[in-house]
Amino acid sequence: MPESNIGNNSLSRTVTFRESQELNLVMVPLHLHNHGNRNNPTLSYYATNSAFTSLLWNILRFHPISRINWWYYESAEYPSFHGWPFYNEWDVSTSGGKSAILSAIEWKNFWTWDWVSRLHWMGMVHPSLDTDGGLGLGNRPGWNSWAKMINSHDGWPDWYITGGNSMSHELGHNKGLQHVNCSGNESSGGSTDPNYPWPYPNCRLSAVDTSGYYGFDVHYQIWGLASPTVLSNDPAASSPNQAFPLMGYRRPRWISPYEYCKLLVQYGISCGLFTQFETAQQRLEEAVTSNPLAFADPGELRALQQATEYIAAGGLISITAGTAEFNGVYQIDNPAPDARQEAAEKLGYRRVFGLQVEQPFTLVQVNASGQVLDSREIYLVNDDGEGDVQHFLELLPLAPGTTRVQIRQGDKVLAERAASPNPPTVQLLAPNGGEQLGPGATVRWSASDPDGGDLTFNVLYSADNGQSWRLIGMDLTGDSFEIPSLTDLPGSSQGRMRVVASDGFHTAQDDSDGTFSVPGSPPLAVILEPATGTSAEPGSLVVLQGMATDVEDGPLSGTRLSWRSDRDGDLGTGEELAVESLSQGTHQITLTATDSDGQSGSATVTIYVGTPPTRLYLPILARP
Repeated sequence: MPESNIGNNSLSRTVTFRESQELNLVMVPLHLHNHGNRNNPTLSYYATNSAFTSLLWNILRFHPISRINWWYYESAEYPSFHGWPFYNEWDVSTSGGKSAILSAIEWKNFWTWDWVSRLHWMGMVHPSLDTDGGLGLGNRPGWNSWAKMINSHDGWPDWYITGGNSMSHELGHNKGLQHVNCSGNESSGGSTDPNYPWPYPNCRLSAVDTSGYYGFDVHYQIWGLASPTVLSNDPAASSPNQAFPLMGYRRPRWISPYEYCKLLVQYGISCGLFTQFETAQQRLEEAVTSNPLAFADPGELRALQQATEYIAAGGLISITAGTAEFNGVYQIDNPAPDARQEAAEKLGYRRVFGLQVEQPFTLVQVNASGQVLDSREIYLVNDDGEGDVQHFLELLPLAPGTTRVQIRQGDKVLAERAASPNPPTVQLLAPNGGEQLGPGATVRWSASDPDGGDLTFNVLYSADNGQSWRLIGMDLTGDSFEIPSLTDLPGSSQGRMRVVASDGFHTAQDDSDGTFSVPGSPPLAVILEPATGTSAEPGSLVVLQGMATDVEDGPLSGTRLSWRSDRDGDLGTGEELAVESLSQGTHQITLTATDSDGQSGSATVTIYVGTPPTRLYLPILARP
């Protein structure tokens, strides 16, 4: 039957596409003991785990980013947590233990000079570690977080990957997002977002249009799913189409339009869809997260930027018990530039995001006669989910004449670190110049303390003749440190080593007198899709996706990534490649990543192109 009205068969809309920012992410394996017992086996999670890349790729489901630039940063730093007596020092299932993991990440970040702009640091926690239901923790806002690397559905729909979702949740905190009250328990770590449009007890993504949807799981093939899942905006939708907001505790979690809009702003793209729900405080928080230095106290900021000597102090504070402990105090004169930048940002964050208590906790510098020389409020976050025990790390100018650093609440001294009369001395013995480091390479030094105190040591490595440094060992004792694997160090012909000795307050350091060489390492390549065992019809489109990172070059892309089939030869280059001319049969698809030194690493999957062969099943005969 001919259509009577063809005038309404078309609809036009004008849309504007904007390029989002990239996410720069350092993935850090943490080596932790379980169940509060240092004699229990150490649990570690590495990027070489077969599930690692699928967990990492989950972030693209939730954050509006154009790509993930990732680095794998393994070192010998073991979070020791020693000297923190007010909680079981090894029990990461406690509030203090979970905050201690975050503290270890922040110290690692503090000592390492970022090798590109600003980096988010994500600690990888083994999925078997007992964190008492806690799946991760992240600063709000900030640059440090950790997550349990759980590559399972935990009983939820197949599209939901627990560990990848937790990483996205904690990165949401880093971008300034609050919890959303969905289970009724989200406020246990602080306040929740009062303006989420669809709050508890409903808290599903929306109640707008039962025929609408919020998203497709466009990366479904990476997780071996046959088709993308539609995430509905119907509150009555059933599994697997029902979801709850990313920043809540109810699962399964997807990114709601409200949260996505807030993340767009933090990734540099304007979004005004929910401005009617925003309070003046929330608009202020978004502005501070985007440009925290503009909200810092000008006097404090100027003093920090112009200082030549600093105190770096970190530890844990129990907010309700009013107890505190230092886990590190260092008098230093050369903090990493990004450590100074992060300290400056905290000055702005503190004015808006800081914990509101009747008597704030302060970091106080005192001279020998007990006179207060400087007092600064410690930045504790109002609602980052750390709970009662929170960690802190402050970098501030050293006040001349300081002999003690204290944590106070009001006039009450909760913890104190006193300076000994004399600083230690240290001399780096090896490598000291001219060496070619090989397997089993050992850093050796000699050190002494005139006051007879115990010393601990941090070891740092520079691949660029001392222009930048990265931590490779922290809180060490003795006079040597064997580098576990040279593949963790960027290759260089201009390498230098640094050892920093600490008596608990004063520090001394010594660098290699000359440069040495470290062999380069091949890239780490991974194939995201297709998965091994995938079948495709002849002539159908096969999408190849992969990624690679290199300890020297960082993320690799473009012509550095090449694809090849053992049947059809070279297929093309790049992180994503669409191929529709694969010949029929079994293919071994190989992704090869090549770095600037010409070294290569590869990954391979096996797929089948063609109609699967028909199987013939013979009848079963029963003999009388």
